[in-house]
Amino acid sequence: MEQYEQIAEKIKEADGILIGASNGLSIAEGYNIFANDERFRSHFSDF
Repeated sequence: MEQYEQIAEKIKEADGILIGASNGLSIAEGYNIFANDERFRSHFSDF
């Protein structure tokens, strides 16, 4: 339990959180991030 409390405290102190995941995460949620369509451009145009 102490480990979880330490992690929770680090998250509270953080300016931001970066989550790294492979393409399987997005595909599992129904996002086709490999297509250059309107949906892709609207969500990822800055990248």
